[in-house]
Amino acid sequence: MPAEVVMRLARHPHLAVRRGVAGNEAAPASLLAALGTDGTLPPARLCYGCDASADPPPGMCCRGRHEGALVDLRYALVANPTTPPQTVAGWVEEPAMWVRWAVAERQDLPPEVYRRLAGDPVPGVRGEAAANPTVTESLIRVMASDDTNDVRRRLAHNPRVPLDVLAEIAPITRIGPALLPRIAAAGPAEVAQMARSPVAAVRMLLAARPDLPPEVVNLLAEDPDAKVLKSLAPNPALTEAQLRTMVARHGSRVVVRVAHNPTCSPGLLHELATHVPPVQKAYRIIAAHPHADAATLTLCLADHQGRPVAARHPTLPAATIIKLLDDPDERVAEAAAANPSLPRPAMETLLASWRVNPETLRSPVIRRSGTPVNCLQFVTDHRTAAQPHIRMDQDHGHGFAALRALRGSAAERSLALKEWNGMVRGKAQSGMSVTSLGPSAGASGARSNGRTTRR
Repeated sequence: MPAEVVMRLARHPHLAVRRGVAGNEAAPASLLAALGTDGTLPPARLCYGCDASADPPPGMCCRGRHEGALVDLRYALVANPTTPPQTVAGWVEEPAMWVRWAVAERQDLPPEVYRRLAGDPVPGVRGEAAANPTVTESLIRVMASDDTNDVRRRLAHNPRVPLDVLAEIAPITRIGPALLPRIAAAGPAEVAQMARSPVAAVRMLLAARPDLPPEVVNLLAEDPDAKVLKSLAPNPALTEAQLRTMVARHGSRVVVRVAHNPTCSPGLLHELATHVPPVQKAYRIIAAHPHADAATLTLCLADHQGRPVAARHPTLPAATIIKLLDDPDERVAEAAAANPSLPRPAMETLLASWRVNPETLRSPVIRRSGTPVNCLQFVTDHRTAAQPHIRMDQDHGHGFAALRALRGSAAERSLALKEWNGMVRGKAQSGMSVTSLGPSAGASGARSNGRTTRR
């Protein structure tokens, strides 16, 4: 944009226009500084809070000084990386929390600014400063004593946190199972040191690293702490014997994490599914494992969470998949319909059972040259003419959604028709049209204007 045009917009009497300039990263830094400095530009006369807008944006209150719009303007300036750091540093004590929060995200400010933000009364602002990779090590050590868990958690995710500080805050902070940047960047000597740390939380954080040397994996596999083994269990370098030892030592505490391991054998997965006492959360993980056999999947079908996942597994016997098509749970039936092991005759029967009849069904209609076509014909033609690599089972789930749209309740039809229209928008060929539901169909989510949209 020409510089003279940017200057004219920055002087616009409405603050909404100036706010647009404040968010433009191509605007000159000097102009952005002028927008954030009182008295540099002519004062604005209007904002959304005082221009008689019928529906002003939230927070645009105005008591004569455009208070809400000015806060929004400052936030845009802080979020704009082109705004000079010295301008942003002046809002370190801005009354609006969101402005200070955005200031804490900047990585080009003087150390004094971050020091002041570390004492902010809002934990979210302190947490953002704690996660900032540009803060000094001395400030990191000060913030390690913060009494808020979220601040310490964000500090643990700082890539520059010293390992001794991490060992200090890890036992008293809920960090979660994520791999920390500092752990991921640790060198071989640091990894060896952390593997023998007396702090179990440090060993647990290290165990989440997937590229550990074999000797470290073997060392951690003998760890007596169950939390360390839970973190280590998904590591593909573990042997089946080591996984079985984990389950034998700690039982239900590690079953779910062991089931996440991609090297689990069918026999081990079956043992996890028959574990006593049963671990309900493990069934849906086992049901999604590529090594699960038919007997194990049958056990997962008995669990309400594992049943929809198991119904989609290609190892499931064809006869069982066909039975699941009539399951009262629509999630299970639709997963079975999308199973790649569903026999083709069953796919064709299910797809062909839904035929477009716009006069009686009032449903979305796929037309070619004005003639309704059934779902199977559309899928077949689209797969062969447009994308030959699309498999029948991938299209089948959309056909089942269409079938559900016709047979379900009004609310179910509304949800299913949204899925159907989404498939049509993404897959319909050029020259086809989609006629959406009219108001008499009883689907709240469908269009009611009766227009035909060319796709």
